[in-house]
Amino acid sequence: MFGFFKKPKLVKLRSLDNNQKYGIAAASMKELLKKGCKTLQLRPAGCRVCLYEDGTEVTEDYFRNLHDNTELILLTKGQEWNGDVCDVSHLLATSNTHTDLLIESAKSLLSDENAPKRRKIIHNLSDDAEAENREDDEDWFEGMNSRFKTKSAYMKYNGESRVRGYLKEVEDYTGSIKSLKVQGEYQKIVATMVKQLKTVKYNGCYFDRREKGDNRLCTPEGWFSYIWDVSLLLGASSTHTDLLIESAKSLLSDENAPKRRKILQELIHNLSDNAEAENREDDKDWFEGINSRFKTKSAYMKYNGESRVRGYLKEVEDYTGSIKSPKVQGEYQKIVATMVKQLKTVKYNGCYFDRREKGDNRLCTPEGWFSCQGAFDADKCPSLHSINPYGNRESRILFSTWNLDHRIEKKRTIIPALAKAVQNQNGREINWEYFYSLLFTRENLKLVHIACHKKTFHNLEFKTKSAYMKYNGESRVRGYLKEVEDYTGSIKSPKVQGEYQKIVATMVKQLKTVKYNGCYFDRREKGDNRLCTPEGWFSCQGAFDADKCPSLHSINPYGNRESRILFSTWNLDHRIEKKRTIIPALAKAVQNQNGREINWEYFYSLLFTRENLKLVHIACHKKTFHNLECDGSKVYSKRKRC
Repeated sequence: MFGFFKKPKLVKLRSLDNNQKYGIAAASMKELLKKGCKTLQLRPAGCRVCLYEDGTEVTEDYFRNLHDNTELILLTKGQEWNGDVCDVSHLLATSNTHTDLLIESAKSLLSDENAPKRRKIIHNLSDDAEAENREDDEDWFEGMNSRFKTKSAYMKYNGESRVRGYLKEVEDYTGSIKSLKVQGEYQKIVATMVKQLKTVKYNGCYFDRREKGDNRLCTPEGWFSYIWDVSLLLGASSTHTDLLIESAKSLLSDENAPKRRKILQELIHNLSDNAEAENREDDKDWFEGINSRFKTKSAYMKYNGESRVRGYLKEVEDYTGSIKSPKVQGEYQKIVATMVKQLKTVKYNGCYFDRREKGDNRLCTPEGWFSCQGAFDADKCPSLHSINPYGNRESRILFSTWNLDHRIEKKRTIIPALAKAVQNQNGREINWEYFYSLLFTRENLKLVHIACHKKTFHNLEFKTKSAYMKYNGESRVRGYLKEVEDYTGSIKSPKVQGEYQKIVATMVKQLKTVKYNGCYFDRREKGDNRLCTPEGWFSCQGAFDADKCPSLHSINPYGNRESRILFSTWNLDHRIEKKRTIIPALAKAVQNQNGREINWEYFYSLLFTRENLKLVHIACHKKTFHNLECDGSKVYSKRKRC
């Protein structure tokens, strides 16, 4: 009868779908469930209560030992909660306010130049971990009993409470033992355990950062290895990393949350690297598609750097043809030859991309991390972009979109200035070292992320994002059309040329009708024509020979400028190849038609429509021979020409 006079406990209760906490007073679990369901507007059937911090289910006995202001979570049937630690899905579903806090926090952490891996994907909230006493961090102690004067004292108590809870379950089991004799023996053993637990103060030291030695589960600063700080997880053991990857992969199956898919895909991508591996046999996936002569990652990356510089050299050499005076040409070539000699000495500055390089020549850290240096007119990258192409195959491929950009422009300024200097030297000696430094060295080169690489715009005004994206889609299809038109020149027979051009003209007429299928990229488009969601999210459809994208790449070029620019690296790929197969097959069909009518609609569908086009992320785009042929039965129409 005295149960009616139990002192109610005051707890803080929330639901899985609502972060708002409600103070509820209840004298029993039954009362708490009843009040909680009413407050949170949940159906009582199947509901249960768990500790918010670690997911422990609260029973009636456990409830009696709870302290006031304990944070609890009310779960409905089928819902799970493992605590507020390492819950990726919970974070990604939080409000915009929380998202803004995360962004601000990440931006502040990104300024840490010595932690490039954290720069890539980070979560940390503003904290005051250094503070220990109540008066130094009053917010931390909100809702706690005033007897706790330090953080460590409370955390120690927190650890003790968990162990006491385990002990209680052991003690409570006594009632399930029917034999009094066995009960007695069982209680003796438990009593011995209690004695030992008192000696070690219920192992509260596990959570006490002041504890000396190996007993504590945290660092002296208070970091626990399974907490939900991605920056710490990135440096944690491979076991924790694997668990996080698996968790993120399972969440990626949520097709209705493209924004979460993007964040999770980035997380997986950056955790799933093998940057430490250097040799081909240690990371075979990284070397996929690379010539077998490259045995190490650094050797390939060095070659990559050399290739870029050799490309710049070729532009310098090719400019010779635009110089009309043979005398000036000769002088120009002599200077270029001197530059080539110098480039050979430094091995075409391949060291810029070689992480094994000693000194200041390399552009990366010893681990292989590269940081964007910002646009030609900027002191630094405002977004603090970074990448490690040594990490995995996808990063290696994406690194190809980064530019070694010339501050003073190569084509428009440096090369013409060199030619002009040669033309006007009048006996003076050209300072070739100056031009060399501008063309081939870090004196004038900046490593720039594609989104920071400023190019001259075509001065086209688009009043809406959709208008620009529609134009983007049209431009790609127009590019395919140009390749079809240009093939005319490779047809030797004038008669066949004429027939070929007639078919192309028919295709052009059809393309104009559908506005060059710009609708593929227009999120305002109704029906099934668009390749994106109404919000603008595009998903990779996988390589030409795959049913889907194994990495579930996604992007929203409507989101921000950087995404818009990165979207240009995605390919509208032809399953049956355009250049190698479709266009030659069309020309051959015209040549061999013998009175039959060409089925131009079939070729049109292969060249310009989703019948044969797939939107593919750069890492999924296979440039190898597709080994797919046109369907011979569809080349000619069943009806004959009149």
